[in-house]
Amino acid sequence: MTDNTPQRAAITVTAHAVRNLMTTDQLCEFLQVSPRTVATWRAQHAGPAYVRLGNSVRYRPDDVDAWLSRGLVTPLRDAA
Repeated sequence: MTDNTPQRAAITVTAHAVRNLMTTDQLCEFLQVSPRTVATWRAQHAGPAYVRLGNSVRYRPDDVDAWLSRGLVTPLRDAA
């Protein structure tokens, strides 16, 4: 039997970082996507890394930036 429980990375969250954490609603507004989309990303482990605080989910801006950078696509230029 395999364990499909997501692995949680050990992270250090400082008081400064906690003040800057984004809620799911803030992330949705920033990315202009629905809460359902973000929930689907979490379930599929496809979205930005997140922090669990009790029953709450929060996003560190640096993790959101890193996730966005991984999705960056640079178009090919026309051959001159």
